[in-house]
Amino acid sequence: MAKDPGWKATIDLGTPAVVFAMGTDHYGHGCLNAIRTLGRMGVAVTGIHNTALTPPATSRYARSRTVIPTEAMPRSETLDRLLDIGTRLRRPVLVVTDDTTASFVDDHQGVLQERFRLAVLTPGLMKSLVDKAALHELCGKHGVPSPLTSCPSSREEAGAFAQGAQFPVIVKRRVPTHPRKRPKSSLNTVIAHNPAELLNAWDELEGLTSPNVLLQEYIRGGQQAAWGYTGYFGANGRCLFVGTVCKLRDYPSGRGSSSFARQEESTELADLASNFFRDIGYLGPVDTCWRRDSEGRFYLLDVNTRLGANFRAFTNSAGVDVVRAQYLEQTGQELPDGHPMVGRTWVAEPFDLWTTRELRRTGGLPRGTWLRTLLGSDELAYWAWDDPVPFLAMSALTALLPAYRGLIHTPWVDGLLQRRHFDRQTRV
Repeated sequence: MAKDPGWKATIDLGTPAVVFAMGTDHYGHGCLNAIRTLGRMGVAVTGIHNTALTPPATSRYARSRTVIPTEAMPRSETLDRLLDIGTRLRRPVLVVTDDTTASFVDDHQGVLQERFRLAVLTPGLMKSLVDKAALHELCGKHGVPSPLTSCPSSREEAGAFAQGAQFPVIVKRRVPTHPRKRPKSSLNTVIAHNPAELLNAWDELEGLTSPNVLLQEYIRGGQQAAWGYTGYFGANGRCLFVGTVCKLRDYPSGRGSSSFARQEESTELADLASNFFRDIGYLGPVDTCWRRDSEGRFYLLDVNTRLGANFRAFTNSAGVDVVRAQYLEQTGQELPDGHPMVGRTWVAEPFDLWTTRELRRTGGLPRGTWLRTLLGSDELAYWAWDDPVPFLAMSALTALLPAYRGLIHTPWVDGLLQRRHFDRQTRV
């Protein structure tokens, strides 16, 4: 971990921050690195976790921690507990790290803004961005390229579409937070190469009360086809932070989140994305996935109305990332000037290990690629010399995953850990 720039010694750290994660991704490297990046600045960070058994909950950079088992309680109770924390901490900055949390905050932003510092979106805007069919329409209105999209209303319609489709076809969940017909499935996106695979993907992704499946054109590209853009938009839609990366590997391979990314400067992508979010009146952090075709044209695939799990890959030369930009803007402070760190690399260790294993089996990578990547990278998602325990927790989680899944919401486990370790609330 490189030493933080000297500008942090001049900022006002009197406002605490709350990093809130309701989602079921218990690896949680986005949450972990949000806690770390604020803690390294000297901010008093409170971590709110869905379960005690998660790597982010072990970071030494959290001054206080609490467990709110959001899956096992009514949303009204979750809101009451969150509001109580906001009151006790005297309106801290609220950082959200996953889709479930972002949706919850959007639904209750009116009351939450009285207890927390957060960007308040125009009603309905978030839903237009996370619903991939509505996003496609929004892109069309603002001249932003996006893949051709179809939303069959039934399995039969999907089968009819498949008979005339040009494969491969992307099959994905239309709204990521909607309940699934198969709740144990973790798939969000499938690349279907024929009609049978398309229908199998439909069955896997289908929603509980509505199809919630979207079919999308596959954008072909070269070696550097997958890209990411992240930004932070402050008052009056001013873009305060922007970064672009090339996704060198992702998990699941070819259709997932970055597992290995390299910072690249693309003014074309930065301008296209920044203008789009400025035009629609977006506020706060945003994370997006893009694909560049063989002619160099960028297509918008997905929008996350929150920080992305790989946000540290976008860190600029001043040491500013999107979380630090959010903290500084929402506490009324100026951001230091910085420029892109072209060539800077970032790796999410376990996810990149699984991807390199898959690519090696298919003949795409030589042996030793993963280890060489780790040793040559500028930053890792879990390992840090100044905060090693989350890496050990992640390693234990990976080794003991089946047993872990049986324990994560066992009341006596969460209760014991909260009494012994997590109930260290900040006194005000």
